[in-house]
Amino acid sequence: DVGPGATILDALGRIEDGLAERASNYRGVVFIPIRQLAQLHSLGALLTEPDGTFLTPAGHQVIADAGHQGDNTLFGTTQLGYSIQSSVDLNDYVAQLNRVHNDIRWMAELYMIAVFNKAHTVKATVTGSSL
Repeated sequence: DVGPGATILDALGRIEDGLAERASNYRGVVFIPIRQLAQLHSLGALLTEPDGTFLTPAGHQVIADAGHQGDNTLFGTTQLGYSIQSSVDLNDYVAQLNRVHNDIRWMAELYMIAVFNKAHTVKATVTGSSL
């Protein structure tokens, strides 16, 4: 916990400081609630890549998702590690025969694991409602 920020900009600054201490020159990831994404974007606090990716002023990637719990907490982490299964599992038991089009649709699954170092993770909470 890098402490509370009185405003969304203050909380983002605390996240940026926390990642600078932990990530050195690596690009981290900042997770924010969708409501806060709209507010930060309207304030001009986020940079936008040509592909539509949002970045913090320090260059960390911003991810906003409806699954993010709470409207006032921001999280940051250094680079994430992941591994994806190399072979695809075709599950024939969920195959669906469409008799109108005479085709079968199979469900394919891959398993993935994501890991991160807890010591390289930061959290800041917005305590005020003003900008």
